[in-house]
Amino acid sequence: ADPREAVGLLRRACFECHGPEKQRGSLRLDSRDAAAAGGETGAAVVPGKIDRGELLRRVALPAAADGAMPPRGDQLTAEQIELL
Repeated sequence: ADPREAVGLLRRACFECHGPEKQRGSLRLDSRDAAAAGGETGAAVVPGKIDRGELLRRVALPAAADGAMPPRGDQLTAEQIELL
C-alpha cells in the first residue's frame, strides 16, 4: 500500500484532534516521530511491533467502547485499519 494513503486517512480521521494545531491526550499523529513518542497513554505506534501501539487498538474498538477513535463520525473500516 502507498504510505500516502495512510497519511491521507490519518489526516481525515485523526488530525483534527491529534495534529499540528491540537493534541488531545498530548498525542500528535502528523509525524512518525511524534506518533512513536505517543501521548498520555503511551506510544501510538511501535515500529516493527504493530500490536504494541495504541493507534490500531483504539481505531478497532467498537464505537460505544471507552476510548474508541475517532470519537465522532464513522469508525474506520477493516480495510482502513489494515492500511494503517
